[in-house]
Amino acid sequence: IKNRYNHKVTAFTVENNNKIWFCTDDGQLNRLDKSSYSAFPIPAYSAENPKAYVEKLFLDSHKNLFLGSSNHGVLQFTPPTATFRDILANDLTGLTLFVRDIIQTADQEYWFATESGLFIYNAEDGKIKNLKKEKDNPLGLSDNAIYTLFQDKDKAVWVGTYFGGLNYYAYENSVFETFFPRSSANSIEGYAIREIVQDNTGNIWIGTIAFGLFCYEADGSVSCYSSDNTDIYTNGITDLYCQQERMLQQFLDGNRIL
Repeated sequence: IKNRYNHKVTAFTVENNNKIWFCTDDGQLNRLDKSSYSAFPIPAYSAENPKAYVEKLFLDSHKNLFLGSSNHGVLQFTPPTATFRDILANDLTGLTLFVRDIIQTADQEYWFATESGLFIYNAEDGKIKNLKKEKDNPLGLSDNAIYTLFQDKDKAVWVGTYFGGLNYYAYENSVFETFFPRSSANSIEGYAIREIVQDNTGNIWIGTIAFGLFCYEADGSVSCYSSDNTDIYTNGITDLYCQQERMLQQFLDGNRIL
């Protein structure tokens, strides 16, 4: 794709296995299928940020696309009308949002992971709630720099932060539980969480920036896969993908199948 279109692909998603949507560093949303290619210029946010740099491209259950960018917040693209609209551009102080991840937690509810905390968007009424770290609240978020979000099979949401470890939110409790590194062996190491996925048996796999890959099992036990105990050559994990019984890990400088 890079050689053909001469631009770096920054994010992509696949629709129905035969259509690829991807964003490029020239500020365009692109659609590619077996017989055609189309490009849709993303509207400029400002003169200072004329081209949106998209970090996350998310296709929801209604076939709408959500674009999370580092300099334009969150936009929504509606394919039938080929139109963009701003969902969330700035934080409460007016600063442009840096968006790293997007998930859909319910039919009309979306969570946005940003450098300014967690934003929950209700598409039905348009209301947006911003959750941030509160120093006097042990049942809230542990950090405002959020890198990754994942909703598991029980509909609970796992939140990976850069400075505050791993957070867990169960709707029935309405509080965040934090998993901090501990000295015991049965613990997730490191505060910087980059990726979270769940395998077919219900295990939660957590990729960290500097301490390798961890498997959090249903019984509460934790297994670690790192350069210290496996043939993984670096402990910086940037992406995870689980297919059946195989785990694909992408590192800072390569990839491996476990």
